[in-house]
Amino acid sequence: KHQFKFSLQQSTATSPQPVAFDMPQGIKKTDQFFGEVEVYYSKLTVDLSLPEKPRAGAILLIEFQGCAEWGFCYPAQEIQVER
Repeated sequence: KHQFKFSLQQSTATSPQPVAFDMPQGIKKTDQFFGEVEVYYSKLTVDLSLPEKPRAGAILLIEFQGCAEWGFCYPAQEIQVER
């Protein structure tokens, strides 16, 4: 849960704005590196509170990182969803 970040970029000429989000409760685990964390194993629905109405061509940036059960973390990922 702590590795998710969302931001909204209205155009390529503007900086991304942070987007507040609300996630359901995950499964609580104790990680040897991160301590107490919440994890998700399948589909996830996230409620976003956009800072303003997205314009045509706006991009929602979704950042996340996953880890394997045995402790290896994958490189951070970013997905861009264009309006």
